[in-house]
Formats: sequence, C-alpha cells, structure tokens
Amino acid sequence: PLPLSLSADVAGRALILSTTNGSVAIHNSASASRVYAASLLNGEAVVRHVERGLEGETVLVVCAGSAGAFNLEDFYGAGHLVSLFAREGRERHDFSDAALAAKALHDRNDALECLSGSRIGRLMHDRGLEREVAFAAQKGRFDVVPLLRDGRMRAT
Repeated sequence: PLPLSLSADVAGRALILSTTNGSVAIHNSASASRVYAASLLNGEAVVRHVERGLEGETVLVVCAGSAGAFNLEDFYGAGHLVSLFAREGRERHDFSDAALAAKALHDRNDALECLSGSRIGRLMHDRGLEREVAFAAQKGRFDVVPLLRDGRMRAT
C-alpha cells in the first residue's frame, strides 16, 4: 500500500509503513546501539532527537536502496539528514565523503524534482502515482521519531 491510499483508514492512529528495502536496512542495522527510521517527512524531528542524546557519538546514515542497489531518492534523503546535522551554529561534524556527496546532491536539488527524476519516481509517474511522490518529497511534515526497540519500530 502507498501512504496516501492509507491515510483515510488510519486517521487518529499511529502507523508505520514498512517497505521491503527499509525493513532489510533496519534488520541489518539492528546491532547498533540505536536505530531510527527517517525520511524527508520526519527527518527534522529525528535529527533534533539524535542531536539531543548523542553527544560525541558516531551517527551512521544508512540508505535502504532498492534490491541491494544504489537508489537516488534514498541518497537524496541521506543528504537531507546530513544537511540538517550540518546546519549553521551546530558543533563541527566530521562527515565522510559519501555524506558530503549526499549533502551536495540535496543542497543543490529540489526534492520533488530529484525524486520525480529518479528511476522509482519515473516508474510511479508511469503508473499515475505523482501525488505519492509529491507527498514523499515534503520536508518536516511529521514530528514522529521511530526507534527500533525489542525488534519493533516504536515512536519515541
């Protein structure tokens, strides 16, 4: 199911939309001390939460990808998170080259244009699902911070 197709059925209830690729990335990251799920939609809330609680710790942003391969929209989303961590006035971070590349992609491109131009975005366009892409391209829409606890994603 797609997020907008579910919205009428979940009004007033918590929902975590699980994807095959995202679920694999979360499972593969489960040994980390903390695992969060973030997107453009909730990235600001997740970064605020992480910054409050992780003084001096390493943060690894994992792109789920698609069937084990690079995925432009996930890389753009990673760049959004890196850009949030790098905001002016924040303590200096030591970003990897991959993080800097993702940040550069994000900072120089519009979310909707980038997502729409990706392979998955073009596929969704061909299927008449442009509204889903536009929804996913929104930044800071939700304040939820999903955290993996006891093998399940739960809001913090």
